Amino acid sequence: PASSEPNYLLPPISNLNTNEKKTSKKPQFSADFPLSALDWWKRFVSKEQGWWMHFHSKLEGYQDLKEQDWQLAPDKSCLTREATYSIPMDSRFAPPRCGIFNVLYCRFQDDYNHLIVYSSTVSKDVPYGDSFTTDIIWDVQTSENNPNECHLEVTVWNAWQKRSFLSSVIDSETEKKMKPYFLQYIDEALDAAEKYADELAAKRSAGAAPVSGVSAASPTPAVGATGDAASPTGEAAEPPAAASRPPAAAQARKTRKPRASVTVAEEPAAASFFDLSLMQKLVLLALLVVVLLQVMLYWNISSLNGYHWYVEQQLVDVADRSEFLSKFIGYLAANLTGSSSPSLMQGEYEEWKQSSFREQLRSWGSELEQAKASLESSKVMVSELEAKLSSHLGEQERHEKIAQRSERIYA
Repeated sequence: PASSEPNYLLPPISNLNTNEKKTSKKPQFSADFPLSALDWWKRFVSKEQGWWMHFHSKLEGYQDLKEQDWQLAPDKSCLTREATYSIPMDSRFAPPRCGIFNVLYCRFQDDYNHLIVYSSTVSKDVPYGDSFTTDIIWDVQTSENNPNECHLEVTVWNAWQKRSFLSSVIDSETEKKMKPYFLQYIDEALDAAEKYADELAAKRSAGAAPVSGVSAASPTPAVGATGDAASPTGEAAEPPAAASRPPAAAQARKTRKPRASVTVAEEPAAASFFDLSLMQKLVLLALLVVVLLQVMLYWNISSLNGYHWYVEQQLVDVADRSEFLSKFIGYLAANLTGSSSPSLMQGEYEEWKQSSFREQLRSWGSELEQAKASLESSKVMVSELEAKLSSHLGEQERHEKIAQRSERIYA
């Protein structure tokens, strides 16, 4: 490369990066660029061109932007670099401004015509921020029909380490806020890519740099910029006017496909009930009626089963009460008359104590209290009878003494 052009540390060719996570989501954004995958990396990913800093510094509210240099990963599977910045938050659940930590992993797959840029972003200031990362895959492939064109596909998703009840809400908010970001990013990148492509065509026609841009002299290839270094604003220099543009560059611009717009893969909208045909509506209504009837029938059956169980329990309870009271009354009668010892019902009592009657006995406390009151009343009656009996015995003894005295007088 010419001495005035910067050198780039190329990402390695690798089919595996252990930091990349798998996802089943399909790409949400795509666009065609008038650059090869290698030139796309140099213009929009390398630090020498300054695109990352240039684009994010223009976004509203983005502050404290810091970007490190690209470095070879320890396992040599990719280049990696870290960046930090802060953004404003309009959520009542988060602070007014949140710090963002971003890591980029960059590698070529198979050859220099397929670029994979993997981005992982985390902010621990937002709710559940330590439970997920926002991951992005930038997949750039050089066109098979034109080595100076490439196709970009972008996939965005939240990678959750531990999902919560707010995960779906956070996923929805992420998709909503990322859409305008990527639309603006790709739109401005397409403008910059066209200018950069004009520069490349001019330099290639003048023989200033090889088409591939790869310096074969370096074992870990250093890539010469096939365009000038970025301006202080991060934009590529304006291409020369059409009159001064070399014939090859002008011809390349004429044969280039028209400016492609970014494609957004929208989720298919769910069909509304009113969009269905009459037959489909009738089928859905019939299914709804059947479901409602089944629910009502199940409810009625459950109610009948519950009532039947309640009646059975009441009958069992009444039978247990009757049996207990009959035995208890027999026990009281036997002990009041003195016809049996107080331990007559001890065996039955032990059996009741170990059975389920123990819970029922607690509810019968009032009845036992009444029985105790009856017992006390019986004792009072017995005392009164004993008093009367004593009185009768005294009268009988007095009458006997009178009779004996009368006999003596008579004698």
